[in-house]
Formats: sequence, C-alpha cells, structure tokens
Amino acid sequence: MRTTAKTENPNLIPAQVVADIGRAAFGQQWQPQLARAMKVPEQSVRRWTNDGCPVDMLAKFRKLLDERQVEISRMGSALDGYEIKE
Repeated sequence: MRTTAKTENPNLIPAQVVADIGRAAFGQQWQPQLARAMKVPEQSVRRWTNDGCPVDMLAKFRKLLDERQVEISRMGSALDGYEIKE
C-alpha cells in the first residue's frame, strides 16, 4: 500500500512543501532559480506555491535536492584544512 503526505489532494505536492524545498535549495530568492533548475516557466513555480505541484514532478525535486546536497558537501569539503585562528 502506498502512503501519501497529508494533503487534500494526493496528486499534489503541497504548496508549503514546494516553498520549503525552494528555500532550502536556493535561499530567499528561490522562485526564479527553482524554475530554471526544474526547466519550467516561473509562472508554474508561482502557481505551485499557491495551489501545490503535480506529484509527477517528485523525481525532479528529489534529483534537484540530491544535486544541491552534493554541491554543498563539496563546498564544505573545500573548507577542510583551514584553521580558525583566534
């Protein structure tokens, strides 16, 4: 049996989840960047933040978050070897 997140429409990723993903991935000015990353018009992202996003975009969201996580980890590793001198 497949479970879904609590939402009125199980075919949509809730708008708040879309916004949380966007902020986590790109910071406060996330909508244009999310649109570019997802290869959709900005209007689609604005609609998702009001109405929710079709669940068929789930794989793209997961891929985006995985890629961002790898990049952030890579940048964290770039700091290894530096010392803070107080």
